[in-house]
Amino acid sequence: MRPWMGNPTIPPYLELIKTALQETRLILFSYINHHGEHTVRTVKPYQLVLKGDHWYLQGYCRERNGFRQFQLCRMSNLQMQEELLRPGRTKSRSWTLTIFRRRC
Repeated sequence: MRPWMGNPTIPPYLELIKTALQETRLILFSYINHHGEHTVRTVKPYQLVLKGDHWYLQGYCRERNGFRQFQLCRMSNLQMQEELLRPGRTKSRSWTLTIFRRRC
């Protein structure tokens, strides 16, 4: 069994992010970075990525005014916002799964 399958928060987060991608909605969550610092982020999601044994969200972070990558296991209190995003210069992607495999 893969580690992400054993984490009970990951499958519901994947579904919520998938819905946000399909409905073009912002998501809000608490995040702990690799230094242990806690922040609250509002993100326009672009895609989900499975890299090795970890899921990542790639999206535009409003707090940092730039594109960022977030590891799902470092997220908590994930919520989808009610407001619909207006189309911008970049098209929102539909739900995308990208898998990166390690080379032996």
